[in-house]
Amino acid sequence: YFLSDKPLTIFMDIDGPLNGPTTHMKRRMEIKRECIDNFQYLINKYEANVCWISAWRRSFNTKELFTLFSGAELRVPEKQRLPNLPIPGELDNFEDVRGPIIERYCKEHDIKLDEILIIDDDRPVTLMDRWLNVHTFDGLNYSRTIEAERILDGQPTTNRDMLGALIPGYSADDD
Repeated sequence: YFLSDKPLTIFMDIDGPLNGPTTHMKRRMEIKRECIDNFQYLINKYEANVCWISAWRRSFNTKELFTLFSGAELRVPEKQRLPNLPIPGELDNFEDVRGPIIERYCKEHDIKLDEILIIDDDRPVTLMDRWLNVHTFDGLNYSRTIEAERILDGQPTTNRDMLGALIPGYSADDD
């Protein structure tokens, strides 16, 4: 990614990474301040472009989603706002299998696959080395944000636990 002359593109889901259950008493979904702050940190640090991949794109167009999240104090400059990921069509058997859809999107928008980060609580099926698995209940918390930086710094992403989180590697250089 750092060898590229293009900015990072973050493909962002909403339910799970930014919006999740609050307590057992309320059992409703709320946008979480910590998750918005961590997302803003990644956008600012990497001057990242943002593409929404959430099912919310079925109900809201790109402008509406960015407007909605500006109310949650997410600030994405106009030039960094990319069109929503397309709704699955015949080619996808109308299933929202995001990996292949993201690959086509990148090809159409001249985005190299090593210039992306997918933040989602569902597996993209492909592009696993560019995927940050976020647990639905925790969202884009501090530790997942550190994992995002590890992926973008080119650290190995092949060692994952059962939930998809990166397992820290051991290196002789660590001694």
